[in-house]
Amino acid sequence: MAISPYPIDPQLTGLAIAYRNEMYIADMIAPYRPVSKRLFEWDEFTFGEMYSIPDTRVGRLSAPNQITFSASRETDSTEDFALDSPVPQEDIDNADSNYNPQAIATEGVMELIKLDREKRVADKTFASATYLAGLRTTLSGTSQWSDKANSNPITAIRTAMDLCLMRPNKMVMGQAVWTQLSTHPVILNAISISGTSQGIASREAVASLFEIPAANLIVGQGYANTAKEGQTVSLARLWGKHFSMFYDNGAAQLRGVTSAPTFMLTARFGTPVSGTIDDPDIGMKGGKRVRAGESVKELVQSNLSAYLFTNAVA
Repeated sequence: MAISPYPIDPQLTGLAIAYRNEMYIADMIAPYRPVSKRLFEWDEFTFGEMYSIPDTRVGRLSAPNQITFSASRETDSTEDFALDSPVPQEDIDNADSNYNPQAIATEGVMELIKLDREKRVADKTFASATYLAGLRTTLSGTSQWSDKANSNPITAIRTAMDLCLMRPNKMVMGQAVWTQLSTHPVILNAISISGTSQGIASREAVASLFEIPAANLIVGQGYANTAKEGQTVSLARLWGKHFSMFYDNGAAQLRGVTSAPTFMLTARFGTPVSGTIDDPDIGMKGGKRVRAGESVKELVQSNLSAYLFTNAVA
């Protein structure tokens, strides 16, 4: 006899809902920007024009010098990401009054859509190819911040910040990196009045140390199951043991803005899909097919103001 994929016991339902990732951070790194069509254009501005000083002097009767702004217009298209979850009509008919199988299925599907986006953004954020050759470093041995006797993360981070065209104002790291960074004696010495090398630093204190807003020190805590379907669950951190910092321009758009472009944006076509459709082929009585998804494309708009530390900790 087939077992219903949805529990009827409300208490079990509460437990199932509780098992989810603590926090999704993808939207803080690659925020959404709407596009009117699936095929869209975005501008990559020439940085040199905004840093070259023209002759701005004007004679009493002469015309001012003229300048033009150019951009490389790129074309791309969003991709669809969606999942279905079948809900038999029998489950709907036998559900308790305080339990909605379709709502639970919708929530579960949406969580997986968010989880997939989280992994895509994490993979792009920590991919070496995302960064310029001079703006990435792989740490090893005594240079890794988990070696608290020999490494100096303050010197490493501040030196790297000075190499970026725009000083980074956001930092993102995996939980493993934050655990080591927040207990590093060099960090604790720098933020403590008494110069102690023991304890745990707060995010606010570390953010202040590197002169960024506290909300811009971002720690990825999410997990994903890396085992194949049917195998024993094997959980791994999505954000690994890496550290990235970048300049985030909250006003940046995909097109038409000449101010400093941001590190990463997400083009989104239309609104996310979330709903149900009838499906007569589910079980004997048919049922509802829950569908959720979105049409998006994550883009790296500028890597001139971003730096990557791969394997920041062992």
